[in-house]
Amino acid sequence: MAVENKNIFITGSTDGIGKMLAIEFAKKGANIIAHGRNSKTLDSLYDALEEQGNGKHLIIEADLKYLNEQGALQVMHEINKHYECLDGIIHNAAVLGKLSPLESYDASIWEEILQVNLTVPFLLTKALIPLVNSSKFARIIFTSSGVATQGRSFWGAYNVSKIGLKGLAEIFDDEFQFKNNLKIFSFDPGATNTKMRAAAFPAENPNGVKDPSDLLACYEWFLPIVHNPKFNVKSLCRIKVNLNLRTPERVIHGYHTDFPFECKTAIFSINSNDGLTKFENGQEVESVENRMVIFDGSTKHTGTTCTNQRIRMNINFNYF
Repeated sequence: MAVENKNIFITGSTDGIGKMLAIEFAKKGANIIAHGRNSKTLDSLYDALEEQGNGKHLIIEADLKYLNEQGALQVMHEINKHYECLDGIIHNAAVLGKLSPLESYDASIWEEILQVNLTVPFLLTKALIPLVNSSKFARIIFTSSGVATQGRSFWGAYNVSKIGLKGLAEIFDDEFQFKNNLKIFSFDPGATNTKMRAAAFPAENPNGVKDPSDLLACYEWFLPIVHNPKFNVKSLCRIKVNLNLRTPERVIHGYHTDFPFECKTAIFSINSNDGLTKFENGQEVESVENRMVIFDGSTKHTGTTCTNQRIRMNINFNYF
């Protein structure tokens, strides 16, 4: 398994996406360092983790509203007592606050949201880098949002924090780009059935959005796929995840090339489904879990949705 025997720290792990990741990764043999702010829910989660197998788990209770640089160092020292390295950090914890115009936005809520959603991921990442550097191949995943790319009315501090978090991930990634043992991602899980989603969209039918469990493969990036012998990679241009919800009939997205210059494209299927990768010459490749198709990036191609699974998920690589 990709996460077997990996030491993975997950913030906000007592509910929603974080809880799903903690339990599912424990099932796959990972050692989970679970963060939360409530001792009762943390104890319950720890019991659930212990039921999954023989992993070595740890819980860390901390209210991120009050975490400062010294507190982040204490988290690092506590983890270091039990583990020699960190193979993964998943920054999942976040608060939404309230949706309101900026002119009437409460300053104390503004400060709390920026603290939890932006400052804390910076402080924890900075403090935990020494443990991450001790891993043979580590990943840091910053959980992004659909409002991370532009400002939107009424989304206030949450919007600002997610724009900042995306920038933070990009800066860390740029500064560590020459460390072969560390990869850093900013990942937007999209519309997902969580309490935060329900608070942001109270009129939305929760059955119309994906379950947190559908996202497991998106976070399961601890196996170094780019070290696959099929690759002859000198430089990566881009890595992105394509996630499409099931449709009653296959929907074709449209033929395209990825870049206007020569490069290689590799499409790695995360799950098996009846979706296709189609090429302009008529060739079709079925989506089979762990199947990879490699072709010239100038080749026109398209993907389709699937009809027999909740989602179709691929990881696309463009490289020289």
